[in-house]
Amino acid sequence: MRKGILLTACLVLVAGTALGAGSIISSFRSPSGYVMGMGYYSPYLYHADYTNSRICVTTTAGSLVRTVSSPAGTLGCDFDGTYFWVASYSSTMLYQLTSTGSTVKSWSVPASPYGITFGGTYVWYSSARSGNMIYQYTTTGSLIKSMSGPGSFNGGLDWANGYIWVANWPGTNDGVYRLTTAGSVVESYVPVPSGGRSAGVAWDGSYLWYSNYTNSYIYQIDTVLTSIVPSSLGKIKSVYR
Repeated sequence: MRKGILLTACLVLVAGTALGAGSIISSFRSPSGYVMGMGYYSPYLYHADYTNSRICVTTTAGSLVRTVSSPAGTLGCDFDGTYFWVASYSSTMLYQLTSTGSTVKSWSVPASPYGITFGGTYVWYSSARSGNMIYQYTTTGSLIKSMSGPGSFNGGLDWANGYIWVANWPGTNDGVYRLTTAGSVVESYVPVPSGGRSAGVAWDGSYLWYSNYTNSYIYQIDTVLTSIVPSSLGKIKSVYR
């Protein structure tokens, strides 16, 4: 969940025309053993480490700042400046944690949670079993609504400027989408290297970040289109290892 002004390029899309996708500006390997969902809160990125039950906090250049213990099976995480919000696949629960990892509150949800994001007032999460469903909750655990997301499997989530970003994998329409809170697709990208799978997503106000669970890399994307394109990305300008 980030603050910032979202600028989207307006392009005329011609049927059957291959368009170039946004450029990868930088990338680095996440210190997590198996990176899944992620979030951004200036100036850091937050990565869910599924195998080690923790959240890795890094700079945008990839330097590890610290780690925070999280519930077993953490697939999604977000930070709101005070608290962490965590989705645990193992316990089928959502958690609010202190900045040091202590549980403030938790509640069970109807389907195994994956992505999670704090939207200023509400908590949104995606299910790892109900296919393409996204749920909206109050911060005290009351269900407000559910809606279908794009593709067949919605993974990591991020909320920014009144929109929801979704990393969809694996299956149909693999890629990253920006949705209205009613579920309509505003724009979408395929910022995934050959053989990769987008697992987490975050918007920092200027750039799109996403995690690739295949190689545990985090990518910074300069978004330039308004439609999914089945072509490879532009040149990788720099890589941090």
